[in-house]
Amino acid sequence: MNISKDKIHELIYESNRILLTTHENPDGDGLGSQIAMYNYINSLNKNCRIINISQISDNFQFLNEDQQFETFNHDHLDWIEQVDLTIVFDIGHSKRVGELKNYIFKDKISISIDHHPMKDNEPFTYSWVDVNAPATGLMIWELLTMGDIVKPIDKLSAMGLYTALVTDTGSFKYSNTTSQSHIMASHLINSGVQPQEITKNVFESRKLLHIKLLGDALNGLEFKIDNSVAWVKLTQAHFKNRNASSKDIEGIADFIRSIENVEIAFTLIENEDRSIRVSFRSQGKYIINDIAKEFGGGGHIYAAGAKVDSMPIIELENKIINLIEKKVKVN
Repeated sequence: MNISKDKIHELIYESNRILLTTHENPDGDGLGSQIAMYNYINSLNKNCRIINISQISDNFQFLNEDQQFETFNHDHLDWIEQVDLTIVFDIGHSKRVGELKNYIFKDKISISIDHHPMKDNEPFTYSWVDVNAPATGLMIWELLTMGDIVKPIDKLSAMGLYTALVTDTGSFKYSNTTSQSHIMASHLINSGVQPQEITKNVFESRKLLHIKLLGDALNGLEFKIDNSVAWVKLTQAHFKNRNASSKDIEGIADFIRSIENVEIAFTLIENEDRSIRVSFRSQGKYIINDIAKEFGGGGHIYAAGAKVDSMPIIELENKIINLIEKKVKVN
């Protein structure tokens, strides 16, 4: 059921114990939205916690000075059992909360706040979806300001929301950047955000291990269709060779998309449990979230992804190439 901003505020006021969560391997949009909402709810003297299925990555630890972000374990179950309201951010699909899905929807009020298209038959009680929003963080900013952008918000919330905005707009480079994005950025800067501080933490603090894995990936860079399609894959053999984890690499698809003449880029990352994380990026000539949906994923029309649990990486690679070739030939 679609929900208004006023109704979200009403549900928050009526609740005493509120859980905030987002998808596995959380990104800047999910985390930034969470910290802003957490600070707001805490200001109302509510019992609120952020509990995610995955750990927060190093480049977002600057948002976690007071260890507000918790990683789910079974010790949380007693607290979760007493939750009045669950708010899920930037999720795309409820399965992306992992094991938490078994506990947070049963007989509980839940709200999904998202800028990804909502699939049918999702378990949320309410949803607020705006596919035209460049980031879920912009929706949270609208919710918290309710049109008043003269009064500053607290600095940590502003930092979180600015992080959400710049990560999902590619620092205002992507086509989803709107005039409202810049109005939001202006308000957050007036609230104390220093853009260079966010940029340094999020984009300019890559570990040497990440660079080495990026080099491994690029060594296997492949092209098709007159170099208009490019992709890489990293298997567990690559990660073991570097004494690394699949969580140590991200953002490769965006990098590959920046190559001259490349219209579609995708990456295949094999996780420790042998599932495969797929990311798709398009320059805008071709829609690619329909391909992600073929594998149980989804996302935006030019930026999407999927997690495939039971398919050899080579087989998945071939299926994706076949789908892309059909798309390009049709167009």
